[in-house]
Amino acid sequence: MKKLNKKKLFLSLGSVFALSSVVAITASCSQKSTLNYSQFYWTSPTSDDDNGFQTKYKSMANDGKRALLMPGFQHPEKLQNALANDKFDANSIALILDAVYNNDNKAEFYKGADRVADVYFKVDEAAFLGGIAAAYMLNSNQSVFGKDNKLTWGGYVALNAKNTTNYLAGFDLGVKWANEKLKGKSVKQEGTQETKTWIEVEQVYASESSAGGFQPENDNAKKIIRELITKGVDLILPVAITQVGVAVTEAIATASHNVGVIGVDVEVENDEAINKKTDKFINTNLSGNKNGVVRFSITKRLDVATVKLLENAISGQSLSKGKDEIIIGSEIDPRDKYKLGVNTVGNLSDGVVGISPSAYHYVIDAFNLAQANESDKISTYDQLVNKITNDELFKTLDKKPLVEGYLDVKKETDNDAALLENKTIDPRVNGGTLYKSAKGTYYFYPVAKSTYISNSSSNKFKELWDGAKTNEEKQSLIGLILSYAGAKVKDGGYSEATYNGLKEFYAKHGIKIPTL
Repeated sequence: MKKLNKKKLFLSLGSVFALSSVVAITASCSQKSTLNYSQFYWTSPTSDDDNGFQTKYKSMANDGKRALLMPGFQHPEKLQNALANDKFDANSIALILDAVYNNDNKAEFYKGADRVADVYFKVDEAAFLGGIAAAYMLNSNQSVFGKDNKLTWGGYVALNAKNTTNYLAGFDLGVKWANEKLKGKSVKQEGTQETKTWIEVEQVYASESSAGGFQPENDNAKKIIRELITKGVDLILPVAITQVGVAVTEAIATASHNVGVIGVDVEVENDEAINKKTDKFINTNLSGNKNGVVRFSITKRLDVATVKLLENAISGQSLSKGKDEIIIGSEIDPRDKYKLGVNTVGNLSDGVVGISPSAYHYVIDAFNLAQANESDKISTYDQLVNKITNDELFKTLDKKPLVEGYLDVKKETDNDAALLENKTIDPRVNGGTLYKSAKGTYYFYPVAKSTYISNSSSNKFKELWDGAKTNEEKQSLIGLILSYAGAKVKDGGYSEATYNGLKEFYAKHGIKIPTL
């Protein structure tokens, strides 16, 4: 038997070691390079059916992602079916935004729900502030909007549903608050020392309050907007982000008078693709973006909600009650908001709904003008939120709608009903979640409550997060799956806001991911 040539052996072993080191370094560099691209953090389903979503659940799990952010209404049904049929990775969690998981509380979808959290946005509270701000903006710019000695607003929804009609109901209540509190008051005109007496802000209607769909080129939406403008409306609230651009185009084309638009969902006034440049307000004292007709927006802060969900997921905190104490579908202990196993209704106090910062001064000035005592006045938006959430009219948004004996409800599932003869609706009696539509019927919706979707909260993601040894490993753990095939993350809407929330979360933990 020949003796081993030690020199050759060591050279061979050294070559193998060097080669493996190069491979490892190359792989490491490749991973770091991949992490520098925003595409690494998001994807869209291959199709809009269950298989299209499940294919992505699997591929994201194979890529090491264990927390999937899911903005949009399509996700609950797809995820429910995946969990029920073991088509969602057993070590992954799902964080749904702007939709409710297992809304009907079906036992067949309890499985795996301890690894699910969702946030539904109580946007009527934000719209309440939007109504106050809009009414004050109109009144503090009477030379811009009140040339006919009238101040008006009009709005519509793409479809009458609880998460659209709540914009109109809240906004209407906010305008009502301003008219009640500021009647007869002298309002300082923006950019001047002049004051003018408060003009009651009235609502004008088109022939309909629902466009029948969310399509950007919806003919009915265009018809409603044109009817409102023909009736001299000063401000339009189109509750369909896909149709805000239509309102903008029509407002710019209006020669008879100035028309402003209120955006929805995100800060549309900052989106030049929607808020097209115009000189309509260039020579006015209006504050904010004078290059567009969108004055401010009523917003859902998916970025803030994303951070809250992820922070709770990595903390791994248990629910505040034991398994045996929790009835799935029941209201939660407030300490459990944003935890896994919980459907959270995010509100104004949480900071997940609100209005654009460009409108803060309007609502603060309106609130202060309504105060009899100097000591009750406030100076910041946070102070305003603390005060307004204790207001009597604001609280009607949390009052179960009283329709029995008032509305002729044909079916239990109806959310549009005619008023019974000799009856009148008062938000302080019937609740604030009702809105009188153009046809005289009332749209109404239930008050959303945070509920348990599971009797426990998984700590799987905490274990994975804590076990990650490097920032690169942590970066690989979270991904975003969009709500339909072909969707892009940079959409100026929910997807982009969710990505920005992910970016903010990582930044809080000393990790930088790409800006879109």
